[in-house]
Amino acid sequence: MPDPEGEDNAEREGNLLKVAPFLSNLREFMSSYTPPLLNGTSPPTYSFLHLRKLVTSLGASEEDRIDVADLSRSESLPNLETLEIYDWDEEDRDQVRRSNNFVLPKITSLKVTGGGADSTVRALVDACPSLRHLTLDPGNGRNGELMRQLLPHLPDTLYSLALTSSVRPNNPLDSSLPRFKQLRSLHLDDGSYTRNLHFALLQLPCLANLRLGNSPINLVGLRTLILDPSRLASLRSITLDCQTGAAMGGKTPRPSNPDFDDHFDSDANPKMTGWVLPYSDWSPGSLNFDQLVTLIEVAKQDGVEISGQVLHAPQVVEAFSLEQNNRAVVKTWRTHCALRRARERARDAGWPLPSLEDAESVDNVEIVETELPERNWYILSLRRKAPRLGVEGENEV
Repeated sequence: MPDPEGEDNAEREGNLLKVAPFLSNLREFMSSYTPPLLNGTSPPTYSFLHLRKLVTSLGASEEDRIDVADLSRSESLPNLETLEIYDWDEEDRDQVRRSNNFVLPKITSLKVTGGGADSTVRALVDACPSLRHLTLDPGNGRNGELMRQLLPHLPDTLYSLALTSSVRPNNPLDSSLPRFKQLRSLHLDDGSYTRNLHFALLQLPCLANLRLGNSPINLVGLRTLILDPSRLASLRSITLDCQTGAAMGGKTPRPSNPDFDDHFDSDANPKMTGWVLPYSDWSPGSLNFDQLVTLIEVAKQDGVEISGQVLHAPQVVEAFSLEQNNRAVVKTWRTHCALRRARERARDAGWPLPSLEDAESVDNVEIVETELPERNWYILSLRRKAPRLGVEGENEV
């Protein structure tokens, strides 16, 4: 729902109540304030019988407290399963209240965003006894201590847990994970785990999907999740959103383009300007490229999909080698051309020239482009042109 500037809460609530009778078929509803139609103080003149997902914020009460009971009317919505609360910014536990008998029994999926998502959200979590999927995002740059203190109080019956904010690496969450024996999906963001994470993950027998943010990664440790005798048989995907430092630079222009000679000096230079290979090491850990390739191959054989930003590393290494070849081919071809023109000018000036052992390679070399459609690229090679006397056959070099 829009939140027009200058429109007060009473006016917004009045407008919402007017249109509510026409919204009975809604599946999802988003409001920028606590909806009066879900507040126990409003007359039940309407019913969102088909509503499955509610996205809203909880405004503070007159005492500047967050009252979870503001969601009381949602108890009567028979199909409401997903609740997302944003702007949950209260970090003082004393300012968040919930009556002991208030519950949201049908909520199975909960997402909370805001500065209090790692500290005061427990009151809301405790009100959802059927909770199976939980996402907490208190914002980036947290020290991690509050989240580490919160984890032991979350229900151990969760199927999925996503902690989607970066934390300082001095408070990793590894040790709090083994109690979630029913986890199918786990998302840990930047800085929230250590190189020994695999020991905790091996204690999650149902884990199928793992997503990790940027931290020093133990690739050998992750491989044990797939190969170790006590491996996770249920594992199906690993997403590694890790920075690798790799970057692709410019490509050699196509020699078949009419303006190829004009671009050569600036774009096809052999210095590989703009290309950056992956980090060779991280402190205190390392990203070993060979180990990464091995992990990808082993995972593929076992039916586990590896995805995420980390795949940019092997892509850059492969592309670097391809581009290095292309630039070397062009450089060699240009050298042949320069030698041929220099000898022609010398002959025109009347200078006697010693013969070359392979003069034909100087006079008849051409560049060959081979398309690589799966990479949206091409690879270059050299070959000698067909002999002028009608002899067929060409030899690539």
